[in-house]
Amino acid sequence: MKRNVVLFLIIISFTGCGLEQRKKELEQREASVTDRERALVLKEKELKLWEDSLKRNMTLKDSSFLLNDSSTVPLPDSLSGAWDVNMLCTKTNCNGFAVGDTRKETWMFIKRDEAVSVRAMQEIS
Repeated sequence: MKRNVVLFLIIISFTGCGLEQRKKELEQREASVTDRERALVLKEKELKLWEDSLKRNMTLKDSSFLLNDSSTVPLPDSLSGAWDVNMLCTKTNCNGFAVGDTRKETWMFIKRDEAVSVRAMQEIS
């Protein structure tokens, strides 16, 4: 009988040995998941702020909403027709342009009924 009790105690002690280690590993995994959840929430907030910023910038750059009624911007007769423009680059921070470059463009202002149409064409040299 004593032998059975000793054998039983040895079996129980071996099965319980890894319990603390498994508990620590589980706690580490839980902490890792919690950290990833926090990082994900922060990233979502950052993306939301970025999206809002882009929407504001697009609204500011899209000036077409200002020209809803073409009658509010009349085209004087002195502006209608073709306008030739010669531009000389004096400062630049853009790729493809250097100080001293010249560009030639033709702007066409056309009035049809109450609508105003503007076309800009760049001459390639």
